[in-house]
Amino acid sequence: MQGVLSELLGVDAKHEYIPHCHAEVMRDLNNNDTYSEETNRDLDMKVSMIRRVGGDHVDVGQGFMKSYIYRFIDEFDDMDCIHLFRDPKEVMESWKSRKPSQQEKWHLKSHWRKNLTRTNYILPEHENWEWECGEIAARFKHYKPYFRRTFEFDFRDLNDPSRWRELFSEFDIEYKAFDSVPDVFRNESESKLN
Repeated sequence: MQGVLSELLGVDAKHEYIPHCHAEVMRDLNNNDTYSEETNRDLDMKVSMIRRVGGDHVDVGQGFMKSYIYRFIDEFDDMDCIHLFRDPKEVMESWKSRKPSQQEKWHLKSHWRKNLTRTNYILPEHENWEWECGEIAARFKHYKPYFRRTFEFDFRDLNDPSRWRELFSEFDIEYKAFDSVPDVFRNESESKLN
């Protein structure tokens, strides 16, 4: 998604700008009311970076909904949000091909206290990945009132020019006419690339 946005709009869209919200920071934000020094530092850095970049900030990644949302709804009143959703089975296939160290640090855990669809027990890893897709969808719906505009985008439609035009129209984004979506890295199912 970030490659298409960069190509079509000429903005510097990134997948998960640093600082990343993962591992202990993600656990802290989703499980505690008072945050560690490291978590507060990461949040402050992220907010500062967004304010510096201004309206052209495009952060494409789930870290936003997985963790930064708690701080951002208090900091910004001009956020737009795209929910890029994908079949949980495809997500699981994609994640299975990654190193275990990558898998662990990027995922919400179902039993964490602030989850909207919290479980009372720890789910097995693959069940947790499927649960996580539902949790992110639940958070998108729950926090929708905090966004100026929202758009739901099915992963299978990433190569459909009409869906991109709908997105740009919904968000009042000017763009040059295009007949096809730019061919960018991973602009298809990751499971086919791995």
